[in-house]
Amino acid sequence: MTTYAGTGSDTSTVLNRSKVAMLGGYGFYDNDDWEIISEYYHWNNTAESGFPAAGVVGAAGRHSSEAWFAQAGYSLYGGWIPYARYEKAALNPNDVFFNSLNSGRSYNRLVLGMRWNLDPRAALKIELSHTSEKAGQQLNTAGPVPDSFGDASYSRIQGQYSVSF
Repeated sequence: MTTYAGTGSDTSTVLNRSKVAMLGGYGFYDNDDWEIISEYYHWNNTAESGFPAAGVVGAAGRHSSEAWFAQAGYSLYGGWIPYARYEKAALNPNDVFFNSLNSGRSYNRLVLGMRWNLDPRAALKIELSHTSEKAGQQLNTAGPVPDSFGDASYSRIQGQYSVSF
């Protein structure tokens, strides 16, 4: 992955190059009552020698990061499924790959939700979540001066209608 910077239509300045190596897995258990879902990802990314450019957050070399979640739900009468999920992303603050992403911050999140299966191919969902994000810096490609962020904590409620094919 190569991140470029510049102003207007000139985005020719190379800020960093990263070799991204990722391994992940997914597990799912489902019976008549319980559903349990989990995912895990691990990165060993390498910022190439000579990068990042001056003023860009991160460091050359290899950086390890991980992200995972686990969710459990229980089927109730009428297609209602309450569920709980825990998510964690532990992203290395020196990894220029994650510093160049808008969502490249470490966080912990707890989610409580309710899904109603309208039929086997459609569902309505409502979720309440609380997220705690860690302080850090992100690459600002307009600068390239890094944007600094402090610790953040917030809650949100959201709804979703989903269909499958």
